[in-house]
Amino acid sequence: MRLLLTSKLEDEDLKILSRYFDEIRIRGLYVRSKILRPEELAAELGNVDILVVEFDQVTPEVLDTAPNLKLIVSLRAGAGRNINLRAATERGILVACCPGRSADQVADFTLGVIVALVRHIAETHCLIKSRQLTEKNPKREGFAKGDVVWIMNDPQNFSFLRFKGPILAGRTLGILGFGTIGREVARRAGGFKVTMIAHDPYVSPEEIAEFRVKLVDCDTLFRESDFLTVHVK
Repeated sequence: MRLLLTSKLEDEDLKILSRYFDEIRIRGLYVRSKILRPEELAAELGNVDILVVEFDQVTPEVLDTAPNLKLIVSLRAGAGRNINLRAATERGILVACCPGRSADQVADFTLGVIVALVRHIAETHCLIKSRQLTEKNPKREGFAKGDVVWIMNDPQNFSFLRFKGPILAGRTLGILGFGTIGREVARRAGGFKVTMIAHDPYVSPEEIAEFRVKLVDCDTLFRESDFLTVHVK
């Protein structure tokens, strides 16, 4: 059995695969930092039994050059984005993908963005770095030489009050799309003591009960959410 791999796998994964394949060829993005063009991919497929891809375009013309190909594995959440599924089906080639592959990473990032937005982290970081709202070595009681503190000469625009932001606890987080990513967001958001509501026409209230999330219609979601995160195709 021969495997063509055009995506990145960890060394440990390659060791496991080596038990089952006579030959493993690694090409493409993680070898030369470029995605294979269709004609380049076709040139590699002559006697390959299984193809593992991530971004390379698998067209009908590419499949015509692969008489031995039995299985295509896409390391993306949806195989149809770069693989012609109809052409593969017509040729009797199975196609598999990795639903929810990056769900943890996306959920982490989502909560990070919400916290950064509420606490003005990115904005205040830039203002501190650019010294627009801070003073160094303030000649005021309680501060030491070298301290960098907010400028306080304008009580109406005191930086602490301007950027402190609301707390998340008690706010309502709306989740549009309660698939793999939406559920991971809910798992993490529960730790911030927020009220969670969601809209997804493909799930039932019973399915999301374990997440402490209330299923609502779309209008209610938009009306009642303080923060709205969208995870749909």
